[in-house]
Amino acid sequence: MAARWARLLAGLWLFAAGIAVMVRAELGVSSWDVLHDAVRLHTPLTFGAAVIVVSVLVLVGSGALGVRPGPGTLANVVLVGAFTDAILRNGVLGGLPSANLPVRFAALLAGVAAIAFGTALYISARLGAGPRDSLMLAAAKRLRVSIGTARGLIEGGVLVAGALLGGTVGVGTAVFAVLIGPAIGIAFGVFRMEPPQRPVRRPAIAAATRLWRRRGGPRTAPDDRSGSRRFVTGDAVDAKIEQFLTHHHDAVMTTLKHDGTPHVARMGLALVDGSLWSSGTRTRVRTKHLRRDPRCTLFVWGGDRQEWLGLETEVGILDGADAPQLNLRLYRAITGRQPDDLDEYLAAMVDEKRLIYEFTVRHAYGQYSF
Repeated sequence: MAARWARLLAGLWLFAAGIAVMVRAELGVSSWDVLHDAVRLHTPLTFGAAVIVVSVLVLVGSGALGVRPGPGTLANVVLVGAFTDAILRNGVLGGLPSANLPVRFAALLAGVAAIAFGTALYISARLGAGPRDSLMLAAAKRLRVSIGTARGLIEGGVLVAGALLGGTVGVGTAVFAVLIGPAIGIAFGVFRMEPPQRPVRRPAIAAATRLWRRRGGPRTAPDDRSGSRRFVTGDAVDAKIEQFLTHHHDAVMTTLKHDGTPHVARMGLALVDGSLWSSGTRTRVRTKHLRRDPRCTLFVWGGDRQEWLGLETEVGILDGADAPQLNLRLYRAITGRQPDDLDEYLAAMVDEKRLIYEFTVRHAYGQYSF
C-alpha cells in the first residue's frame, strides 16, 4: 500500500509540474486549465487554488450522480492545485515566458509529456481516478452515451466556458488535445515494459512460495493413480500454478459472514498482467463480507473431476472511476476478445456499478496435471 501511495503522489506532482510548465510557456493550456485560468482572473484565487475549487465542485457533482470517490480521488482534488502553486511560486520557471518561441514550444511538449506520465502513474496506483474522470463516468451513465462522447461533451463545454470567461486559449490548447491521448498510451507502455522489482505481481504466488519454504513443505507428492498428475501440498513452482489459472476460469469463492460462517458463490476469474482478478458489484453480499474481512478461499476447477486448485487469499477491492476499464481487461483475459459493442459494454459496467476483486494468494494446494 505504501508503494501505491508513493506512486500516486509522484504522479500527482508530475501532473502538476506539467500544468505549471504549460502555464509559464504561455502558448495555451488544456481545456480544464482554460477554465481554471478564467476562475483565477475573476477571483482573488491563485491558479492552484482555482484548480482545487473547480475539483471540489466537480467531485460534488459526480458524487451527486452516484460515483463514489476513492482515496486517490480526494488526494487529487487537493494536491494537484497545491503542487501547481508551489511550482509556480518557486521561480524556477520564471524565465520561460520571455524565452524564444522554440524554447517555449519545447516546454509545451514537455508539459504534455509530464501530464501524460503523471496520469499513468496515479491511475496505475489504483487508489481512485481523478475527479474529472469520475464526472465523465457519471455523465455517461446519466446521459446514456458512450464514455468517449461524455468526455468530448464535458471537455468541449469546459473549454467554451473558460474561453468566454477570458481564460487563456492558444495553440497549446490544440496541441494538448491532439497529443495527450497518445502520450498517455506511451506512458502506460513504458511502465509496462519496466521489469517488476519482485515477482509478487504474479499474482503474489511468489510470496506464498516463500511461506511454504519456511514451513518446509514438500514440493510435490505423486498421485497414486497417475504419474503425470501431482498433488500440490506446499512449495509449488509459480509457473505451474499460473499455467493452471491461465487455462481454467471457473471457481467457487468462499467469504466469511459476520458470525464467521461461510458464504459460497460461483464466479469466474483470470490472470490479468500477473494479477488474479474477478468481477463483482458494490451490492453483492460477498462484497460486503470482503469489506469487513478480506479473507477468501477459492476453489478452481480443472479440466476433469480430478483436477482442482485451492487458494487461500486476501482480497483488495478496486472500485474507483477506472473500474469499467479494469473489467474490460478482465473480459479480454477470460474470452480472448473485445466485446462486440465496446461503448455498450463500458456503459453497462458503469450502470451495474461493477468493481474488481484482486486476490493476493497466501497459500495454494490442489491436484492437477502438468
